[in-house]
Amino acid sequence: MKLVGAALAVALALVLTPANAQPPQPVSPVLDSADTRPGVDLDGPWHWSVDPFREGAAGFHGEEPGPGHRRYAEIDTTAAMKADPRALYEYDMDRSPVAQLPQSFVTLSPQMRYYNGLVWFQRHFTARPEPGKRAFLRFGAVDYRAQVYLNGKLLGEHEGGFTPFAFDVTKLLRDGDNQVTVAPILSAPPAMSRRRLRTGRITAGSPGQSG
Repeated sequence: MKLVGAALAVALALVLTPANAQPPQPVSPVLDSADTRPGVDLDGPWHWSVDPFREGAAGFHGEEPGPGHRRYAEIDTTAAMKADPRALYEYDMDRSPVAQLPQSFVTLSPQMRYYNGLVWFQRHFTARPEPGKRAFLRFGAVDYRAQVYLNGKLLGEHEGGFTPFAFDVTKLLRDGDNQVTVAPILSAPPAMSRRRLRTGRITAGSPGQSG
């Protein structure tokens, strides 16, 4: 999966590793000849949602984000709010706008040209894990920093807009439907308070959609 200039192109590579010969694995696996390995191309439609306060990544004081902000979570927000009228979710990724990736998020709409913050991308894909093979989620690049989640679990983070990286997803990959979520950030969070952030310039959806 490649995210160049905050654009996204995904490849899921399945790699065979002998069970009796597994060398120590680096924190971020390096796949030899990754582009030539069989895989699942995840280019195409992705839902996206802006998060100007970065509340989906952490709470106001750096704590774990609240349930209503976790765009990476596996949850039906509409059903959750019907079940609990007091629940409040500021997103619905299944109904949020759709972008064709790869592309930069600054080209998603005229307003996004002025945006410098956190954007969440999410899509579902079908996988058929094979016994004796390991599965990796590989990115050609993400500009500039990225957090990556699979099926609601954090795979890890990467910093650097021009280098490929991968995560071993063998233990988290399901047979059937899977949900991958990526949060690219163009730069470090600005050293400013909420009242100074000009969020009025951001529009994340159209009538009938929520970002």
